[in-house]
Amino acid sequence: VEADITSLYYQMLNLEFRGEGTLPYKDIVNDKSSLIVGDKKLNVVSMAEFPEEIEPFDKNEYGVDAPFMFRLGIYLQFPHITVTSWCREDTLLNLAKLDRSANVTKAFTKVSGQGGAIKAAELEEFTAEVRSNDLKFISASVSVLLFSMSEQTRERQIQATRDAMRKTYNMQPLVEAFDNGNCFFACLPGAASDN
Repeated sequence: VEADITSLYYQMLNLEFRGEGTLPYKDIVNDKSSLIVGDKKLNVVSMAEFPEEIEPFDKNEYGVDAPFMFRLGIYLQFPHITVTSWCREDTLLNLAKLDRSANVTKAFTKVSGQGGAIKAAELEEFTAEVRSNDLKFISASVSVLLFSMSEQTRERQIQATRDAMRKTYNMQPLVEAFDNGNCFFACLPGAASDN
Protein backbone atom coordinates (compact mmCIF):
# COMPACT_ATOMS: atom_id res chain seq x y z
CA VAL A 1 0.00 0.00 0.00
CA GLU A 2 2.83 2.42 0.83
CA ALA A 3 4.36 1.86 -2.62
CA ASP A 4 1.00 2.63 -4.26
CA ILE A 5 0.61 5.88 -2.30
CA THR A 6 4.19 6.89 -3.16
CA SER A 7 3.52 6.15 -6.83
CA LEU A 8 0.32 8.23 -6.76
CA TYR A 9 2.19 11.03 -5.00
CA TYR A 10 4.82 11.11 -7.76
CA GLN A 11 2.17 10.87 -10.49
CA MET A 12 0.41 13.90 -9.05
CA LEU A 13 3.65 15.89 -8.75
CA ASN A 14 4.39 15.15 -12.43
CA LEU A 15 0.72 15.31 -13.55
CA GLU A 16 1.25 12.05 -15.43
CA PHE A 17 -1.07 9.15 -14.65
CA ARG A 18 0.04 6.37 -17.01
CA GLY A 19 2.13 3.63 -15.54
CA GLU A 20 3.92 3.73 -12.22
CA GLY A 21 5.00 7.09 -10.85
CA THR A 22 8.69 7.80 -10.78
CA LEU A 23 10.50 10.51 -8.88
CA PRO A 24 9.28 14.06 -9.54
CA TYR A 25 11.19 15.48 -12.49
CA LYS A 26 9.08 18.42 -13.68
CA ASP A 27 9.61 22.03 -12.70
CA ILE A 28 6.81 23.59 -10.65
CA VAL A 29 6.45 27.36 -11.00
CA ASN A 30 3.79 29.57 -9.42
CA ASP A 31 2.31 31.83 -12.11
CA LYS A 32 -0.02 34.78 -11.45
CA SER A 33 -3.25 32.84 -12.01
CA SER A 34 -2.10 29.23 -12.26
CA LEU A 35 0.62 26.77 -11.34
CA ILE A 36 2.90 25.58 -14.13
CA VAL A 37 3.89 21.91 -13.80
CA GLY A 38 6.25 21.02 -16.63
CA ASP A 39 4.35 21.81 -19.83
CA LYS A 40 0.90 22.03 -18.18
CA LYS A 41 -0.88 24.84 -16.42
CA LEU A 42 -2.84 23.83 -13.36
CA ASN A 43 -5.74 25.61 -11.69
CA VAL A 44 -7.50 24.71 -8.48
CA VAL A 45 -11.22 25.32 -8.07
CA SER A 46 -12.13 25.08 -4.39
CA MET A 47 -15.41 24.96 -2.56
CA ALA A 48 -15.79 28.36 -0.93
CA GLU A 49 -19.13 27.66 0.73
CA PHE A 50 -21.19 24.54 1.38
CA PRO A 51 -24.82 24.27 2.49
CA GLU A 52 -25.58 23.35 6.09
CA GLU A 53 -27.22 20.05 5.24
CA ILE A 54 -26.43 17.54 2.53
CA GLU A 55 -27.79 14.15 1.61
CA PRO A 56 -25.65 11.19 0.54
CA PHE A 57 -27.46 11.09 -2.82
CA ASP A 58 -28.64 13.65 -5.33
CA LYS A 59 -30.87 13.18 -8.38
CA ASN A 60 -28.93 13.30 -11.64
CA GLU A 61 -30.29 14.61 -14.95
CA TYR A 62 -32.13 11.31 -15.51
CA GLY A 63 -33.88 11.41 -12.13
CA VAL A 64 -31.71 8.60 -10.74
CA ASP A 65 -30.13 8.81 -7.27
CA ALA A 66 -26.38 9.29 -7.62
CA PRO A 67 -23.65 9.98 -5.03
CA PHE A 68 -23.87 13.69 -4.26
CA MET A 69 -20.38 14.44 -5.64
CA PHE A 70 -20.96 12.68 -8.99
CA ARG A 71 -20.89 15.94 -10.94
CA LEU A 72 -17.26 16.48 -9.91
CA GLY A 73 -16.18 12.99 -10.93
CA ILE A 74 -16.96 11.23 -14.17
CA TYR A 75 -19.41 13.98 -15.13
CA LEU A 76 -16.45 16.25 -15.94
CA GLN A 77 -15.21 14.71 -19.19
CA PHE A 78 -11.64 16.03 -19.12
CA PRO A 79 -8.49 15.32 -17.09
CA HIS A 80 -8.95 16.50 -13.52
CA ILE A 81 -8.44 15.41 -9.93
CA THR A 82 -11.20 15.80 -7.35
CA VAL A 83 -10.01 15.86 -3.74
CA THR A 84 -12.44 15.72 -0.82
CA SER A 85 -11.26 15.97 2.77
CA TRP A 86 -13.42 15.56 5.87
CA CYS A 87 -12.40 16.68 9.34
CA ARG A 88 -14.21 16.00 12.61
CA GLU A 89 -14.40 19.27 14.51
CA ASP A 90 -14.40 19.93 18.25
CA THR A 91 -18.13 19.90 19.00
CA LEU A 92 -17.90 21.60 22.41
CA LEU A 93 -15.77 24.43 21.01
CA ASN A 94 -18.19 24.98 18.12
CA LEU A 95 -21.19 24.94 20.44
CA ALA A 96 -19.52 27.53 22.70
CA LYS A 97 -18.93 29.79 19.67
CA LEU A 98 -22.54 29.42 18.55
CA ASP A 99 -23.80 30.14 22.09
CA ARG A 100 -21.72 33.34 22.19
CA SER A 101 -23.03 34.34 18.77
CA ALA A 102 -26.64 33.74 19.89
CA ASN A 103 -26.09 35.83 23.05
CA VAL A 104 -24.54 38.70 21.10
CA THR A 105 -27.33 38.56 18.51
CA LYS A 106 -29.96 38.61 21.28
CA ALA A 107 -28.24 41.54 22.98
CA PHE A 108 -28.44 43.62 19.79
CA THR A 109 -32.03 42.82 18.77
CA LYS A 110 -32.99 46.48 19.28
CA VAL A 111 -30.49 47.42 16.57
CA SER A 112 -30.94 44.41 14.29
CA GLY A 113 -34.71 44.21 14.67
CA GLN A 114 -36.84 41.18 13.93
CA GLY A 115 -34.14 39.59 11.73
CA GLY A 116 -31.73 39.47 14.68
CA ALA A 117 -34.36 37.95 16.98
CA ILE A 118 -35.13 35.26 14.40
CA LYS A 119 -31.41 34.52 13.92
CA ALA A 120 -30.88 34.21 17.70
CA ALA A 121 -33.86 31.85 18.01
CA GLU A 122 -32.57 29.72 15.11
CA LEU A 123 -29.13 29.47 16.72
CA GLU A 124 -30.63 28.43 20.06
CA GLU A 125 -32.85 25.84 18.37
CA PHE A 126 -29.89 24.46 16.39
CA THR A 127 -27.57 24.16 19.39
CA ALA A 128 -30.35 22.52 21.43
CA GLU A 129 -30.83 19.94 18.65
CA VAL A 130 -27.09 19.24 18.48
CA ARG A 131 -26.90 18.74 22.24
CA SER A 132 -30.06 16.61 22.56
CA ASN A 133 -29.11 14.29 19.67
CA ASP A 134 -25.37 14.18 20.44
CA LEU A 135 -24.56 15.37 16.91
CA LYS A 136 -21.01 16.12 15.76
CA PHE A 137 -19.55 18.92 13.67
CA ILE A 138 -17.71 17.94 10.50
CA SER A 139 -15.98 20.27 8.08
CA ALA A 140 -15.44 19.42 4.44
CA SER A 141 -13.01 20.59 1.82
CA VAL A 142 -13.57 19.99 -1.89
CA SER A 143 -10.99 20.92 -4.53
CA VAL A 144 -10.83 20.14 -8.23
CA LEU A 145 -7.42 20.30 -9.91
CA LEU A 146 -7.55 21.10 -13.62
CA PHE A 147 -4.53 20.85 -15.87
CA SER A 148 -4.19 21.47 -19.58
CA MET A 149 -1.67 22.85 -22.05
CA SER A 150 -4.27 24.95 -23.88
CA GLU A 151 -5.36 28.24 -22.32
CA GLN A 152 -8.81 28.18 -23.99
CA THR A 153 -9.44 24.57 -23.00
CA ARG A 154 -8.51 25.32 -19.39
CA GLU A 155 -10.90 28.29 -19.29
CA ARG A 156 -13.76 26.06 -20.53
CA GLN A 157 -12.83 23.42 -17.96
CA ILE A 158 -12.81 25.99 -15.14
CA GLN A 159 -16.29 27.16 -16.15
CA ALA A 160 -17.61 23.58 -16.41
CA THR A 161 -16.23 22.82 -12.93
CA ARG A 162 -17.79 25.97 -11.46
CA ASP A 163 -21.15 25.03 -13.00
CA ALA A 164 -20.89 21.47 -11.66
CA MET A 165 -20.16 22.79 -8.15
CA ARG A 166 -23.14 25.13 -8.24
CA LYS A 167 -25.41 22.21 -9.25
CA THR A 168 -24.11 20.18 -6.30
CA TYR A 169 -26.20 21.49 -3.40
CA ASN A 170 -25.46 25.08 -4.49
CA MET A 171 -21.78 24.81 -3.58
CA GLN A 172 -20.04 28.14 -4.08
CA PRO A 173 -16.86 27.71 -6.18
CA LEU A 174 -13.68 29.73 -5.78
CA VAL A 175 -11.11 29.77 -8.57
CA GLU A 176 -7.82 30.01 -6.73
CA ALA A 177 -5.32 32.58 -7.98
CA PHE A 178 -2.23 33.21 -5.86
CA ASP A 179 -2.80 30.14 -3.66
CA ASN A 180 -2.65 27.54 -6.46
CA GLY A 181 0.71 26.27 -5.22
CA ASN A 182 -0.42 25.90 -1.60
CA CYS A 183 -3.71 24.28 -2.66
CA PHE A 184 -1.95 21.86 -5.02
CA PHE A 185 0.44 20.62 -2.33
CA ALA A 186 -2.42 20.40 0.22
CA CYS A 187 -4.25 18.08 -2.20
CA LEU A 188 -1.38 15.59 -2.38
CA PRO A 189 -1.90 12.22 -0.65
CA GLY A 190 -1.37 12.52 3.09
CA ALA A 191 -1.77 16.29 3.25
CA ALA A 192 -5.54 16.44 3.90
CA SER A 193 -5.05 18.24 7.23
CA ASP A 194 -3.74 21.25 5.29
CA ASN A 195 -7.10 21.59 3.53
